[in-house]
Amino acid sequence: MGTLPRLTIVLPTCSPRLGLLRTAPIPLLALVEKAVHALLTQPDPIGTEILVMETHPAGGVERHLGSVFGQEMYSGKLRVQRTHRALGYSEAIREGASVAQGAFLSIHDCLDLWLPGYLQALGPLLDHYDLIVSSHDHPGVSGDWLQAFLLENWALPSSTVVRRTLYEEVGGFPKPSIPFLVNLDYEFILLCLTTLAQKKSVNRTQSHPLDRFILMNSQYIQLGEGKNPLLEINPAWETQLKWTGKRIYSMGETLSLLLSAGNFPIRYWPLLARRLLKGHVR
Repeated sequence: MGTLPRLTIVLPTCSPRLGLLRTAPIPLLALVEKAVHALLTQPDPIGTEILVMETHPAGGVERHLGSVFGQEMYSGKLRVQRTHRALGYSEAIREGASVAQGAFLSIHDCLDLWLPGYLQALGPLLDHYDLIVSSHDHPGVSGDWLQAFLLENWALPSSTVVRRTLYEEVGGFPKPSIPFLVNLDYEFILLCLTTLAQKKSVNRTQSHPLDRFILMNSQYIQLGEGKNPLLEINPAWETQLKWTGKRIYSMGETLSLLLSAGNFPIRYWPLLARRLLKGHVR
């Protein structure tokens, strides 16, 4: 690419939503190819770099994507970062961020698709926000996006877009500490929000740093959970996918929220309490 990209999409070739299936013979290459194709075939007014992070040394990802998207790889629009050791989801994101060129980073699960129009909708927001997240329960116009997020919204996978400076300020993507119990994407969003919450405006005329967070509508993200080739290989895996994708992730979101509660301003504590009391199974 002639100029540096503004946004780097980090796309690991493994998914935490596969949970216990991570070691099974899963055709993730087909999923990665589909996710990359969805990104490359939509208008890109931002200047985007797609960084596919290989998570297994014998994955053959670079060779496969090169045979399909050779022109994009030659131009630098699409890059594949090879690995000489097995990487987990969190490790892959952290390593991807360390070699990313964009001023913004996006975390993309290979099970999901960015639908046409997403990059166009995202572009104008990058000038005004440090953290952008999508949700099914979009509240419409909100004067306090954090309040709207804590009140009803649950973050969608593959929807987190963060300014690189904020990413570095929170110490990067979190490392897993409690296997299968913490949704790392959600934990990362909370880390970013608590970091913004602890900042102060430089002067009275400047808006509060929490105003640098916004929720987007989920219309541009197609979740692949329960709708992917895994079920065509072994339908019995559907129960495991639902279990790891729904119950455990909801427990992880609740746990992450509980651990982060004390870092939010006092005015948000009633909302946090209400959110926690609503329970984790949806």
